[in-house]
Amino acid sequence: MILPIIRAPREISITMNAKRRIRVTLKAKLLVSFIYAVVFCSCTPDDPRIEQIQRWDLTRPGFEKVRVCLEQGNLESAQRLIVAYYEKRQTPWPVTPESIRLGFVEPELVLNEADQILDYRFSQLNETFQLTPPIDWCKNPSTNQEWIWAFNRHYEWKTLARAYVLTGQEKYARLFQELAHDWITRNPPLTEMNEASPTWRLIDVGLRMSENWINALSLLKDSEHVSWQVKWEILNSIYDHARFLNNWSTSKNHLLMEANGLASVVAYFPEFREAQAWSKVAFERLEKEAHHQVFPDGVHYECSTHYQWTVIDVLEKSLKLADLAGAEKVSKQLNTILQGMYRFLAYAVRPDGFPPMINDGVQRDIRILLNQAAERYDEPFFRMAANAETTTQQAFSYSQTFPYGGFTILRSGFVPNALYLFFDHGPLGGYHGHEDYLNFELYAFGAPLIVDPGTLTYDQKDPFRSYFLSSAAHNLVLINGYGQARRYNRLEPSDLEHRQADFQTVFGPNVDLATAEYTGPYGNDESIVYDCVRHRRYIFHVRPMLVIIADFITAPVHAVFTQLFHLDPALIAAHLNPYSGECLAFTPSVSLRIIPIGHENGLMTEIVSAEDAPIQGWYSPDYNILLPAPVVLFEQTGRDQTAFYTVLAPARGPQARLLTVEKLPLAVNDQPVPFEQGIALKISEADRIDYYIITDSLEGLKTAADFSTEDDISILRVQKGQPPLHSFSWSFPHKSE
Repeated sequence: MILPIIRAPREISITMNAKRRIRVTLKAKLLVSFIYAVVFCSCTPDDPRIEQIQRWDLTRPGFEKVRVCLEQGNLESAQRLIVAYYEKRQTPWPVTPESIRLGFVEPELVLNEADQILDYRFSQLNETFQLTPPIDWCKNPSTNQEWIWAFNRHYEWKTLARAYVLTGQEKYARLFQELAHDWITRNPPLTEMNEASPTWRLIDVGLRMSENWINALSLLKDSEHVSWQVKWEILNSIYDHARFLNNWSTSKNHLLMEANGLASVVAYFPEFREAQAWSKVAFERLEKEAHHQVFPDGVHYECSTHYQWTVIDVLEKSLKLADLAGAEKVSKQLNTILQGMYRFLAYAVRPDGFPPMINDGVQRDIRILLNQAAERYDEPFFRMAANAETTTQQAFSYSQTFPYGGFTILRSGFVPNALYLFFDHGPLGGYHGHEDYLNFELYAFGAPLIVDPGTLTYDQKDPFRSYFLSSAAHNLVLINGYGQARRYNRLEPSDLEHRQADFQTVFGPNVDLATAEYTGPYGNDESIVYDCVRHRRYIFHVRPMLVIIADFITAPVHAVFTQLFHLDPALIAAHLNPYSGECLAFTPSVSLRIIPIGHENGLMTEIVSAEDAPIQGWYSPDYNILLPAPVVLFEQTGRDQTAFYTVLAPARGPQARLLTVEKLPLAVNDQPVPFEQGIALKISEADRIDYYIITDSLEGLKTAADFSTEDDISILRVQKGQPPLHSFSWSFPHKSE
């Protein structure tokens, strides 16, 4: 600790007799000692300001006068000089007032939000509450724990700072000052990590640094409407945040955000004495975790489209910080990882710019992200995906599998009217995983048709949380009302050897096939009900613009099997044929025929929406936003083994697509094939007829009408004026070994 240097006063020499001279000298010494006592009464060795000032590396250029003031014990001047240093410093800062003034096309949106904050109306996760000053930073007005955590990330501070820059009005800066001073003085850093803390949970500490505090200070650092004392408090609290992030850490995507927060401090405040040590910790964590959390195919371990672009956002910020801090090795690795992550997003994005809301997802248009990636990596494919363009590449495959993440995308192209199907056959994911193995989304002719309904909330006490996590909220098959229960055998997503990996894909000029199998428990929130259920799903994309789903299910008991199709809220499921079970859903611009086939023992069809008991028929595009949405249910009763065969026929406009579907007799080695083991179909449309044989791995010669094959699956196409063409044949790989 540097203490004030107090020199003894010189003896005062006066021409007089010795006795009087001694008295005067003693008086002078007492007077000077009194003056020094007054000067330094507030800077004793225990004065906290000394330790605070010493948080900066005072040997750096620009801190010479600070060092002198500290040595002389002039602590307030030292504090003021440090604040003045940042008021005048031009770089590095994450944002400038000029960029804010030029960057907002609709500044009224920021001002409206800022005016709400002036009235102490605070919104998080689409929930708004009226608070009263002084704010109790630990009291949650919501039943959702996530609200108070999000509130203590202080996005409002950034909003107030932007509003001040856009208007110059003191009221925004004044409220920022009040909130900052109040929070800092009433919420000192904890002495140990506490992940239940409303104010010092580690991810929120990191996000305060990376998203809000430093950003707001960048805009208000030279504002005369924020006192130097509050700026000093903020600077010291930033140091406290960095020390807390350095000393403690969690794991998974939280750790990435924590490390990014620490990297933000060291990149924008290299003057801190411990910045170099913190930098080593921050970038080592980022490098290790980015490599550990992102699979070789570019999919993040959460197996969530939402967390894919969330982590991309974190790593993009980390890349910028690594460049600022001179961490070249980290920068190079992050660049490589990000390119792979963008590749997955480019395939996963629908033609309208939105990826499906797989595993705790929310709606977000990611076209800006992909265009930025196209610019950086000079990658035309990213730009094509972002702008719904066609390709001129000769050997380009529109469809793609990501084997580690467990996703397959089948598509006819990237243009607005293309067919797009997203198939999930991957790991459960981390905390955000849903019971959705074999779930899919379908998009065609410019509109989402069959969708993943989203998330709504993270509140474990909310019954809607259980619903959106469950198989009942996905396009799957239930057994006696129960769905998949992988959560009871949760594994690390990075444990690639033990994840669900039984899938095959074939991409051809006329037909794409993706097939995968779930073999595992079914149950509910309380327990596993059935130890082992087998569900094999085949998805065919038959050009042009036709999808066929074949589901083969074996249960340990005779059961009621329910197949679900969750429709986009914009669709009107108006026509339901009570005899065939066929459903027509449509909007003015697009329609979808859902055609179940060949259910000899009866099929019950129902459309439900906005049901509460049990919960069914809901869609959530964002947190705490709930919309009614139609769900089509096909139900069979009384077997322990069954199958569902469904044709999905989208069309442009509200009218049903004109095609006919017939079930044909199917035999293997001249023996009839049971319905639950295979089917033969004849689908007629316009000037062509397609014949299908689809079996669940049956040995022998399959015959339907005049069409025969040894393969498990075969498609014969007959077009007017042309000879019959085997447009697709496939068998399980073990048959050809």
